[in-house]
Amino acid sequence: MGMHYRGRAPSDPVREHVWSCSYHRPVNARGELLGLFEESLDITDRYRAQERLSLLVRAGKRIGASLDVRRTAAELADVAVPQLADEVLVDLPPAVIEGRQPPTGSAPGHGLLRMHGRTPEEFRTSPVSYPPSSPQAQSLATSRPLVDASRPGTRDGTGSAASHRSTSFSTSSASTSSTIPAREPG
Repeated sequence: MGMHYRGRAPSDPVREHVWSCSYHRPVNARGELLGLFEESLDITDRYRAQERLSLLVRAGKRIGASLDVRRTAAELADVAVPQLADEVLVDLPPAVIEGRQPPTGSAPGHGLLRMHGRTPEEFRTSPVSYPPSSPQAQSLATSRPLVDASRPGTRDGTGSAASHRSTSFSTSSASTSSTIPAREPG
């Protein structure tokens, strides 16, 4: 009989591991049970790689099939939550949500509308701005992703400006926020 077991090892109590376990019942020549034999193999890295690959396949099939920004944001949330993130936040200039070209020259992180929710059904829009020193404004100004684990207990979003879209994945248990600017093609 084979099965997977998830848990923490005494030698690594911080990280969750996945083991593939096989159980065998050795018997003697008369068919009497001698005991139970367990064989375990730590497959954590392979298991996580398979989970990431499955997530990428689902994301490729579901995200961005529509030009509707709201639908794309909801698709992103639907794929990412709860496997990758607790919540997805997408911040855009109002012009992008309205289907227009965003203004050029605006300061990163100012005058944005946040699309957020845990599920596509919960997605709503609210105004948001970020100070210039925030990870979101820095990410937009440099067009580079940032991971911010320095502020425990905070749940940050992302900002966007000009021809950028940003997405933030925030995990409350790890108190980490990733800000990822995405440039529209063209």
